[in-house]
Amino acid sequence: MEQNIIAGIVFLIIGIILEVFTTSLWRLCEKWKSKDGKAPSPSYVVLIRTLGALVILLGLLLLSGAI
Repeated sequence: MEQNIIAGIVFLIIGIILEVFTTSLWRLCEKWKSKDGKAPSPSYVVLIRTLGALVILLGLLLLSGAI
């Protein structure tokens, strides 16, 4: 049970980082791969924010004990 709580908190933190710092993560990890290097593509932003939402959902499920 303690492992689920710790994992849930970790997943929540990662999910919030993905949601809030999408552009900063792009600059850190993906900017050098871009031709113009000005901003992330709309599809990248949608993908990362969707992933962040799923990770947050997983964290909440772990904290609630449903998993």
